[in-house]
Order: sequence, then C-alpha cells, then structure tokens
Amino acid sequence: CFIEVQKEFFEKNNLDENTVLAQGTIYPDTIETGGTKNAVTIKTHHNRVPEIQKMIDEGRVIEPLADLYKDEARALGEHLGLPADLVWRHPFPGPGLGVRILCSDKDITDQVLTENDGLTILPLRSVGVQGDFRTYRHPAILKTDTPELNLEALEQQATEIINQNDQINRCLVCLGTNTAESLSQATLHQTDINLDRIRILQKADHIVTEMMKSMDCYQDVWQFPVVLVPISFNQTGQESIILRPIDSIDAMSASVGKLPQAFFDEVTKKILKDENISAVFLDITSKPPGTIEWE
Repeated sequence: CFIEVQKEFFEKNNLDENTVLAQGTIYPDTIETGGTKNAVTIKTHHNRVPEIQKMIDEGRVIEPLADLYKDEARALGEHLGLPADLVWRHPFPGPGLGVRILCSDKDITDQVLTENDGLTILPLRSVGVQGDFRTYRHPAILKTDTPELNLEALEQQATEIINQNDQINRCLVCLGTNTAESLSQATLHQTDINLDRIRILQKADHIVTEMMKSMDCYQDVWQFPVVLVPISFNQTGQESIILRPIDSIDAMSASVGKLPQAFFDEVTKKILKDENISAVFLDITSKPPGTIEWE
C-alpha cells in the first residue's frame, strides 16, 4: 500500500524515475529487519520492502537519520529548533492504525475460559520477540488480587510467567468490561480490517490521547499504542481494546508506561461507553518478550 500511494503521488505530480525519495528511517528499523550483520528479521518495515531496497541500491533514497536511535533523532530535532510538539510526539506507525487491528480467518465461538495458576490464555495470538527472534504466541490474562495497579510488580511477574510458559508471549490485566459477570466465555470473530473497525479504534485512540493531554501525562510515556482485537466475552460487544503504554529510550527495549491509576480508570470508563467494546485490557509486558506493537 505504501508503494501504491507513492506511485500515485509520482503520477499525479509528474515525477519520473529519477525522483529521490526521502525517508525518516532510524537505526532500529534497520536492525529489526535483519539489515545488520548480526541481526535477524524481527518484523518488516514499509521503508525496507523490496521495491524500496531497489531504490536504495540505485542511490535514489535519502535517509539522514538512518544511523540514529530515536533519542538521538529527538536531540537533533531540539538542536535544529523544531517545535517541541513535533519533536516529542509519540511515535506513530507509518501504515497507520491498521497495524494495530488484529484479524482472524475463523470464528471460535463461546470458548470456555479456564484459569490455570492465575492465568487465562486467550484464543488469539500476537507478535513477540524472545531470544532475539520473532514469536507468534498467545496473550494471557493475569489474575490480580486488587483493583489497584502496581505496575512495576505486575511487569516483573509477567516476565517471570512468560519465561516459564512457552505458550504465551504477553500478559494482560483486565481494566473493565461491559458484562456484569466474570470473563467465563470468549468468542473470537472472523474479520478483516474494514472502515467500521478502523473508526472504532480511532475513537478509542482519541480518548487515550486526549486524556493524556488533559491529565498532563502525555510526556510521561514514550509511546501509547491502542490495539483492537476481535474478541468478545460473555456475548457482549464484538471487540476488545488493549492499552499498551510503554517507556523506552531507543525502541530496542521497553518497559510498561507508569501512568496513574486515575488515568486508566477514566479511560476505561470512556472507552466502554462504546457498545461495540466488550472489555478493556492493559498489556503489562516489557520488550522483550513482547514487542511494542501487537501486529
């Protein structure tokens, strides 16, 4: 899609094959796509697809930030006097919110959820990075004894659990649901990316962003992916939302973003006003073993 949009732009503006493309590639993009001597491919980037690599080989791509980590790129932005709201804006995926919408090629209807050693494994999979390799395993809901979130303790507990269980690569805690009962049944819905699902995620993402700004905690986290997954519980709604606040310096490793309890309480309440949403979860997994994004 990135290439198609680029070609359309070239044609509309009468640009020929000698046009040079400028990209904001940073060093982690190169590492994660296996572009260095000792790196393996953890994920793909739109700025490293074969068509772009061909342009790079032909000398038709300029990447002034390609050797910098994110914190170094920001330091450069400040040195150049760029506006602070641009320099410190949260990283946003090049392909847009589509990469934060999980899909399923089949229905799994009314699966009975069983708790085992405080864990409930969900019938869907997400991307992780374990031992420098990409994994594709299940997230699990971690049972908590109190509604108060001790994020540091939960993050450490999640890492220990994942290291001991080769079925999972993420741990979640439930922040709220649109069912009065405990989460006893789960349904995974067969679906793709469509405009209705994009609008649902846009709405939830907007709630999170505006709440961070209104509570003056936007700069307290490095990035805050909001993820839409086609799973519902106890026959309520069709989707669930995963909140993924993270702290990082260079994107190569990350910890769970430590935002106040009041933030999560208020955001969850607002998101659950959408009857399409069955539940809201918080991803308490560090990187590694979980990647920053879910897809």
